Amino acid sequence: MSKFIIEPSDKSQTKSDKGMFKNVVLTISVIGVVSVGFILFKDTFIKKSQEFEQVEKLKQTRQCIGCNLKGADLTGLTTLKKPKEINCNDYYQRAAHAKACSYEGFTNNLLYGSVLININLEGANLESADLRKANLIKSILTQANLKNADLRGANLKKSSLQDANLENSLLDSANLQEVDLTDANLKSAKLRQSTLLVNSTLTGANLEGSDMEEAKLTNAKLDGVNLQVANAKEANFSHASLTKADLRGTSLQGANLQNANLTGADLRGANLQGANLEGTNLTDVNLTGATMPDGTTHN
Repeated sequence: MSKFIIEPSDKSQTKSDKGMFKNVVLTISVIGVVSVGFILFKDTFIKKSQEFEQVEKLKQTRQCIGCNLKGADLTGLTTLKKPKEINCNDYYQRAAHAKACSYEGFTNNLLYGSVLININLEGANLESADLRKANLIKSILTQANLKNADLRGANLKKSSLQDANLENSLLDSANLQEVDLTDANLKSAKLRQSTLLVNSTLTGANLEGSDMEEAKLTNAKLDGVNLQVANAKEANFSHASLTKADLRGTSLQGANLQNANLTGADLRGANLQGANLEGTNLTDVNLTGATMPDGTTHN
């Protein structure tokens, strides 16, 4: 009976098979990477397309209710038509050149009085944007860049501005009721003329050098806030929480601090002349060098 013997493959063939296997694995890996890259590109393309459509809608109608413009750069929607030597972000120059810095002084101002209710502008770039009288109720502006922005008369009620940059912004007469400004940067911001901050959260916010004259902050949370050398004359802080707040050198003449909690606050050098401290919690407060309501200096 004949016997068939299957001899093992020679070494060269074995090596060839191994090489082929490696090539197959490599090819599959490359295809996988390309596929993932294509999916990511597709998602990014779709997102950018949607963003473009929403921005175009905003340009045409000044409305973008419920839009998602997370991370969008909207600086091009407000272009100033003014002499280069005029700095409209400077309060005094803006006042001196009111017409050049007014609504009429813009060639491409598409955010003035816009309706942006419930919009997502997280991380968006709105530096120097003119958002006067804009309706931004219940909007998301977390980590948004609003440096030098003009938000006078804007309605931001119940919006989120956590960690947003509002340095040197104009917020006079704005509605900021129940707004979350936790850790926001409001350095040198203007919040005068009865700006509403009732029931708002400003925990850990930076308000150094800000102007809050006559602002309404009833029931606001300002724990750990930095209000150094700020102007808070005649501001209403009644029932507000200012525990461990930094109020060194702050002007609080005629301010209403009735039933406010200032436990552990630093008021060294602050001016409290004429302020209402009825029912105010001053536990562990540092009042060294502060001017008291009766005009005397605290030792």
